[in-house]
Amino acid sequence: MATEDQVKLPDVGPDSMEDKASSDKRTVTVGPRGTEKVLLLLGLILATFCGSMNATVVSTALPRIASDMNALDKMTWVATAYLLTFNAFQPLYGKFSDIFGRKPTILFAILVFLLSSVGCALSTNIIMLIVFRALQGMGGAGVISLVMIIIADIFSLEERPKYQAAATGAFGLASVIGPLIGGAFVDKLTWRYDFWLNPMVGGVALIFIFFFLKLKRKRVPVKENLKRIDYFGTLAEIATIVCLLLPLNWGGSTYAWNSGIVIGLLVASVVLFAAFVCIERYVAVEPVVPPRVFRKAVVSLVFLCQFTVGIGFLGMLYFAPLFFQVTYGVDSTASGIRLIPFMLGLVVASIISSALLTVIGYYQPFIIFGSALIVVGFGLFYTLDESSSLGKQIGYILIVGLGLGNVLQMNTLVVQAISEARDIAVVTALCQFMNSMGGALGVAIFGSVFSNKLSQNLQALNPQVLEEARQYNFTASYTALWQLPENIRPILIHQYVDALHRVFLVGIPVTGIAFLASFFIRTPSIRTLYKQTPKNASKESEESV
Repeated sequence: MATEDQVKLPDVGPDSMEDKASSDKRTVTVGPRGTEKVLLLLGLILATFCGSMNATVVSTALPRIASDMNALDKMTWVATAYLLTFNAFQPLYGKFSDIFGRKPTILFAILVFLLSSVGCALSTNIIMLIVFRALQGMGGAGVISLVMIIIADIFSLEERPKYQAAATGAFGLASVIGPLIGGAFVDKLTWRYDFWLNPMVGGVALIFIFFFLKLKRKRVPVKENLKRIDYFGTLAEIATIVCLLLPLNWGGSTYAWNSGIVIGLLVASVVLFAAFVCIERYVAVEPVVPPRVFRKAVVSLVFLCQFTVGIGFLGMLYFAPLFFQVTYGVDSTASGIRLIPFMLGLVVASIISSALLTVIGYYQPFIIFGSALIVVGFGLFYTLDESSSLGKQIGYILIVGLGLGNVLQMNTLVVQAISEARDIAVVTALCQFMNSMGGALGVAIFGSVFSNKLSQNLQALNPQVLEEARQYNFTASYTALWQLPENIRPILIHQYVDALHRVFLVGIPVTGIAFLASFFIRTPSIRTLYKQTPKNASKESEESV
């Protein structure tokens, strides 16, 4: 366990021009109670659910969308557009909410998300759909980050874990059942209901948040707030993320990894990131990502842990269903159902860990235990083969879910607990960003590993076997594998299983980084941290009106 002086407790005194402009005094206001609290929390959870679900809901609908719009060559952009803007804007909302206020910022994000969802549902061509998906990602990024920020604002450290557990559970649930919902709409109704669902659910969230989120803030003219925006830093950050994610999505599919456009964009992302760091450190009066937040070693270690766990999270979410379909011949719906234990593990672990936190008294044990479970889960998944029982499949993916439920919310709670009041919004947004950015990188890494290994395996096959298999166009669809003649089907399936094994093998050391980092994420006891704020209260958030 850590001693209580291993992390310097927050100092809330401003010591710079930026601090004077943006500092929040750590005074407190009583959070919502009774019916208002229930309805506000319901609104926040519904908002989280919508924002998270839309990262995965279209995955099963993409083939039908491409067919209806006669745009197979642009199909992946429907998913990529959301991913790009979601990751590019997520780090920005923390500082923007400090400038403009939590309530106006989250209402703006939800409105953008809902209106763009309507635009997606009404799209008449693929370009129109891609544009609205990009706008949808911009809104969704704010929703996910701001829910966690608002929970930190309105609830004390004692109360916060159980409410963040609910938000974390909604995030995990939506991520997992998104493909199931998307597939059901495609099969029974139309893919457009993937987007019509958002105004139905998100509209309720908007109403509840509008009426029941009540936070104090001094009135400041909009012109004064606009002067506080770090415009150069914002543009540099967005450009960096876009130039990084585009080649990660294109590499190995649209373009070769050694192509000029992929290498050029990766180099550009490095140059732009260097420019962003210089702007934040030497130019910006009020940086969108203040460099000081990285001076605490624990915060940086949490970000590293969150990033590598994010790689494992989305990696498992994308490749476990593929493993089920290829290895056991189940359809997309059945493979999605096998993800339910993954989701249940995440939700249950979030709830139990939040309840046990006050008993154990430290955040670190949960992060160590959770990250260990993730590594073990990847290792066990690597052992699955064509003859593995359903019990093993469910049990192993459940272990990964249990690990994620312990780590994801505890990481957020740690950075909130040890950061200065003026930085809580920024570090919360960055923590969510590290998870989503890690996921985006993880899908690209695992996809490249899978493709390269599969290509090697197929090239090593008997040419006669490969020629016979190609008559069934088995490379165009994973389901075609199970339509191959019985004499060659096991041979081809084994090549895919072996390639997927490589994916899970790579996941072991990657998630192992999170496990190693967890041993150095040391904080004071929660009882020491609780003393910094009065009970049943949270710091006053100077919310815009």
